[in-house]
Amino acid sequence: PEWTIADLAILTARAVSVPIYATLPAGQARFIVAEAGARATLVEELRGDGNSALHNGVTEIILEEGAELDYVVFQDLPLSCKSFSFEFIRLGKDAKICFTHVEMGGSSRRVEINCEASSPGSSTRLNGVYYGKKTQALETAISLNHLSQNTESDIFWKSAVTDSARANFVGEVMIAQGADKTRAFQTTNNLLLSKFAKASP
Repeated sequence: PEWTIADLAILTARAVSVPIYATLPAGQARFIVAEAGARATLVEELRGDGNSALHNGVTEIILEEGAELDYVVFQDLPLSCKSFSFEFIRLGKDAKICFTHVEMGGSSRRVEINCEASSPGSSTRLNGVYYGKKTQALETAISLNHLSQNTESDIFWKSAVTDSARANFVGEVMIAQGADKTRAFQTTNNLLLSKFAKASP
């Protein structure tokens, strides 16, 4: 089908496809724009009742010149819920973002973050902490693209898993040709609290 061909073309171009469904409730699709010089702090809490089956969230964040955003997502969905979040970030000149994920709930939870540092002087901080229990599967995939000179990024992810839970982290940092004076850091730490728990890397 056509979407398979489109997805293959997107992957070949080293890009990420972010699906948005026509039936997606307004509460699960977010478009955040911080205009030039704006400063904002957002705290998002994801919870649900015991009957929750599926959560699919899409968030797009655009920071214009000199804008700053602190964004925290606290996720504690019931263990009956499967959850998928797709997040896209584009930073303007001298823009700064500090984005933190706290992940505790859901039987299966996947977070995909795609960030473009497309203008000089931008700064990206991506932090995450996971606590997995029982048979939870917690997964994060980050793609951070430095497309302009004099940008910086820092990815810091920690997980603790017990019982038979699994945590998986994949982080990719790409520096484009000509993106001189880029500073990029990535750290992941895992704590296994059971002989049956697994975490990678």
